[in-house]
Amino acid sequence: MAGCDASRDDATALGPVPIASGDECHVCGMLIEEMPGPKGEAVLPGAVRKFCSTAELFGWWLQPENRQGQAR
Repeated sequence: MAGCDASRDDATALGPVPIASGDECHVCGMLIEEMPGPKGEAVLPGAVRKFCSTAELFGWWLQPENRQGQAR
């Protein structure tokens, strides 16, 4: 998820990070590198959530507690 937000400070904003060996899916805990297909990340203020699939990313994103408008 990416978008424009003129109020954020580019010097302190986190961006996407590479998926490294041993990274686990934020939702299911599976090792991301062992799962086939596209992966996902949600960038929050001060944190990056990694997902083993786009389905896991969107499932997480659509939960009411995660729809705060802060994730990119």
